Amino acid sequence: MPFRVVVTAFLLVFALGCHDRIFPGTISSCTLNSDGLTQTCDLYEGSSKTSGPIDLINPVTAGFVVLVDKDLISWSDIVWFPDDGSGLASRNIELFSGPFDFSVLPFNENEVVAGATFVKVLPTDPTVFNVSTFGFEDNFRVFRESAIGAEIPEPSTLILLFPALIIMGTASWRRATDK
Repeated sequence: MPFRVVVTAFLLVFALGCHDRIFPGTISSCTLNSDGLTQTCDLYEGSSKTSGPIDLINPVTAGFVVLVDKDLISWSDIVWFPDDGSGLASRNIELFSGPFDFSVLPFNENEVVAGATFVKVLPTDPTVFNVSTFGFEDNFRVFRESAIGAEIPEPSTLILLFPALIIMGTASWRRATDK
């Protein structure tokens, strides 16, 4: 009986403590399109309120894109294209997910409203918008956190299930052979 308790405790500690390090969430990134001139950036909402800076391949026009919910009033996400001083976002972009506390964000609400393009969130993932820079259309796709969890199965479930089945089978076999 103590053996089962130790194994169960080990599996529980593994599931709680190591899962995020071994199975990181989906990472936002940009890739060069086949034309060699434009890029597609996949932005994933995370459990934290920001996806962190996402490196761009090509510069894009600086500003904000605000994703609004179906009521067209509530802000779901803000994609920030920080100005590098030339009117372009040449290094990176950042996705912020609501609710928003503008006292801790690197910009204020007035800056967003003054320079934003508003895009309605689609009922199915991803919400897609384009940013035109020098006549080239770069694609940006925002994946909602709720949809990410629904579409991607949890890999640790199987990793934890198989050792548990092996241990239970071994314990049953030992009991059967000890009689």
